[in-house]
Amino acid sequence: MLPTVLVVVPLRPESQITVANAFNVITALDQLALDKALTNHASEIRAVLTNGTIGFDATSIAKLPNLELIGALGAGYENIARDAAQASGIVVVNGAMHLGPVESGQGPVRAHRQQEPVRVEP
Repeated sequence: MLPTVLVVVPLRPESQITVANAFNVITALDQLALDKALTNHASEIRAVLTNGTIGFDATSIAKLPNLELIGALGAGYENIARDAAQASGIVVVNGAMHLGPVESGQGPVRAHRQQEPVRVEP
């Protein structure tokens, strides 16, 4: 069974395929969809794909008991609650620090597959 990823940013079609090959994908591109995903799938979600602009807040992190990885597509991670992630043992990576096209989502996917993510320090 594939691990479940919550995707909170739009992905290009080729990136959707890449991510779907490695994860069971739950997409939540607005607050209503995010609230629904956090309510209905909280225990399943092991990873989140976001970016620095949209980020992922501490309240959302607290609702995901099995979250292991937050991947920021692109160079930024400014709106990810890194302190909350670190306190919960969740690894935060950004795509610019890993092999593969940043905008494709492959950096965080490869980090998860390799189990060797690059940690982003607060």
